[in-house]
Amino acid sequence: KIIDMNLVKENNMDKQLEREIKVMKIMNHPNLIKLHAVLHSPKNYFLVLDLAEGGELFNKLAQDGPLPEAAARSYFQQLIDALDYMHKHNTIHRDLKPFNIFTDYKMTPHIRGTELAIMLNNKDKKIIMNEIKGTAAYLAPEVYLRKEYSEKSDVYSYGLLIYEILTEKKPFDKYSNAIEIKEEICDKRHRPEFEQPINKTYRQLIERCWSQNPEDRPTFSEILNELEKNDKFISEFYEEIEFEYLSKEKFQKFLLN
Repeated sequence: KIIDMNLVKENNMDKQLEREIKVMKIMNHPNLIKLHAVLHSPKNYFLVLDLAEGGELFNKLAQDGPLPEAAARSYFQQLIDALDYMHKHNTIHRDLKPFNIFTDYKMTPHIRGTELAIMLNNKDKKIIMNEIKGTAAYLAPEVYLRKEYSEKSDVYSYGLLIYEILTEKKPFDKYSNAIEIKEEICDKRHRPEFEQPINKTYRQLIERCWSQNPEDRPTFSEILNELEKNDKFISEFYEEIEFEYLSKEKFQKFLLN
């Protein structure tokens, strides 16, 4: 990643860049893009990052369409695991969207850190945003309202992210500015529509994630546990079916003999 020094100075982004580097240096998870080194020349900063051969998730969705539900579960679990790791290290991403999700040659997802990520002190479990930053379509209601907010704002954005992955529909794309989106999600409490049916488990998860009240949203640890329980149930269900099928087959052989 090449960053123009003059642009950083002109836009007073010194602290944001410093924060981005600090967060990325500390984070160490297989589904987070890792920062390996920071170099500079007289004109530019160079951040040496993991190589993501598959490019941005946004481009993949535009090219290939929505992610099939069969492949989605593993994809979602890896993203959740990475975000759960960030939250357990008191870090809020604050800009989750397809543009910040990359894939490698195996199509494994990797979350890119941004200058908006913030690492909280152990005492500061919530913060107040004095100015609205991030991507309008993915901002949580409490962020728009400049209220005290926590890592649950990431959970809200995650709900919109997986909605887009499964439907290829960008949330609130018919609105031209942040004011209109704020009115939709804060005043009218509207959410994107499901134009086509999707897996019941995913729909329930999405709707819980984008709950208006942050306290009603699950943590990423809770989501992981629920998905793992669901996987175990499905696995045991099919094992039981297979066992019954084999038992009947053996019984038929017994009758023939």
